[in-house]
Amino acid sequence: MITSFAEKLTDSAIRHGVISEEDRNVYHYGFELMVSTAVHALIVIIAGIVMKSLMESLLFWWVLAVVRGQTGGYHAETYLKCNIVFALVLTASLWWAKYSAPYYNYAVIIIQFAVYFITVLFLCPVENKNKPLNSEQKKRGRSMSVILGIVVFACSTILYCVKIKNISVLLSSLMLVISVFVIAGYFKERSEQK
Repeated sequence: MITSFAEKLTDSAIRHGVISEEDRNVYHYGFELMVSTAVHALIVIIAGIVMKSLMESLLFWWVLAVVRGQTGGYHAETYLKCNIVFALVLTASLWWAKYSAPYYNYAVIIIQFAVYFITVLFLCPVENKNKPLNSEQKKRGRSMSVILGIVVFACSTILYCVKIKNISVLLSSLMLVISVFVIAGYFKERSEQK
């Protein structure tokens, strides 16, 4: 659906002389990203409204995008699978943060971040067959993943200390989710290389 809609946008732009036929692939890819981002935004807004956690939903999306941009990880084969996985993970994370926060203790948060840091140190960044990385990019990706993890850990700790546990739990759980995406992506890429 997203690919066909991006194709229609590209055809329309060419027909109206906005872009040239030689630039078709570049604009088609750009339109795909734009439409995919719009669909994710719609999922974030709907999940946030349904769960009565719009701010948390937006925060989840932003942190996920920033950190995953450095760590890499699992990517679904189709936009439909990607959107389904994203919607399920977002909704489950919002629910978890909302209803488990009163029962959380700081040790659980530390364990979740420890899993993230171990994953980053051993597996990040995860390459994608469509986006190979050179050694400098790998080094930078790992360093940025560690720095971002420290920043998110510090924010989660401060929020926990000032009794804003639901967002603290959301952040720590999100880092665990990112770890799972990294591990799944790592094994997926290894299996495809064989």
